Amino acid sequence: MRLVILICFLAIAGIPVYLITRSRPLLVQSSGELPAKKIVPYEITLTASTPAHLALAAVGQKPVESSPSAESLIATYSMDASKPEDLVVKARFVSPQKNAALRIQVQASGKMLKDATLWGSESIEDVISIP
Repeated sequence: MRLVILICFLAIAGIPVYLITRSRPLLVQSSGELPAKKIVPYEITLTASTPAHLALAAVGQKPVESSPSAESLIATYSMDASKPEDLVVKARFVSPQKNAALRIQVQASGKMLKDATLWGSESIEDVISIP
């Protein structure tokens, strides 16, 4: 009788262990090819309130600078449409003022994506994220 009870107990206790540890066929879902990145040209315009040495850079792109000082700088970068790179903008003003401004405008496909103004006196440096 004890032997029958022991066998029944081990069988009942072994069922969950068997269900967890048994080998099952693996289901592999093929996601196919990864979607290709859509590259879009982004037009970036920097406009300073007074003449300044302007610089613009994005990761993986060639930096653009104004030479000599200028009041505006326009550059076009090709970036991924779903996740564009952040922009590093710099302005070093020729004649330091109390309130100097740098306006950054980013357009893609004729649509304004970002319009920001940064304020400073001698120089301005910041990172701008594109939505």
